Amino acid sequence: MKNPTDELAVVVGNMEIPASKFVDALADAVLARLQDPFRIEHHLGLNGHDAEVRAWLACYDRVEDALHVIESRAGRSKRRKRRCAPEIRALLPVKRTILKRLAAIGVHPMPFTEFVDYSRYEPIETVPTSVRENNGRVVEVVRIGFMAGDRVIRLQQCVVMRYTQPLDAGSAAKE
Repeated sequence: MKNPTDELAVVVGNMEIPASKFVDALADAVLARLQDPFRIEHHLGLNGHDAEVRAWLACYDRVEDALHVIESRAGRSKRRKRRCAPEIRALLPVKRTILKRLAAIGVHPMPFTEFVDYSRYEPIETVPTSVRENNGRVVEVVRIGFMAGDRVIRLQQCVVMRYTQPLDAGSAAKE
């Protein structure tokens, strides 16, 4: 019987990789990166655990970037979304596998909080708001952050609301 994932392909850059081999290719890339002692110990100055975490996060980012490219290529057209669905279905299990591997070494995605906590969030953009209570409210998480226990491995990048005082109607009419 034919495996349905054999027909699916994941496009990475200008290469087309069969979906069934994509997970293996990612795993091989991580292992190759971990087994290069010069790169890990001398160049990065990391211990084995930190190097493993860094390698898995790099793989996670590549999968996230690929998903973003595929979803942006699909746009709003239902026809394009149907064409891109096999690629997305092929990448989602890879993403889940990477998250499981990270969890196995004690690294978890950061929980979402409604308001920015500067020890966990890195605001990369602000959106103006005229409501004082919304100052510091997280609008969107752009890049997921990770933690190992209480230690922050990577800050969550987000868009945050920033209070701007509304112009007084009387002073605006004078100008």
